[in-house]
Amino acid sequence: GGGLFSFSGYEPGELFGASYGVFRPTYFYRMATLPPILGKGVYAGGWLEVGNYWPSRDDVSLDDLRYAATVTLGAETIIGPAYLALGFAEDGRRQIYLSIGASFGGRP
Repeated sequence: GGGLFSFSGYEPGELFGASYGVFRPTYFYRMATLPPILGKGVYAGGWLEVGNYWPSRDDVSLDDLRYAATVTLGAETIIGPAYLALGFAEDGRRQIYLSIGASFGGRP
């Protein structure tokens, strides 16, 4: 875990375990419509994440949950979805992401 769409304030691969659980409320607001030749729309939004990765199912506990938040500007373009996102996690961790071509709204 870690990286865009999976506790975005952490680096990709920083979190791992055989058991995983997350609560991820998500919101996107359509800010503009793109001309059909460019795509469909431009969105602002974000999500909160509460959960963790644990070594095994027996280790799952609410006592060691991780918290993260992501704010993003995204667009559905003719070449695929595009995101510019800023992820935040505990202890002041931050990550910036630019993603083009992933599934729009896919994992959050």
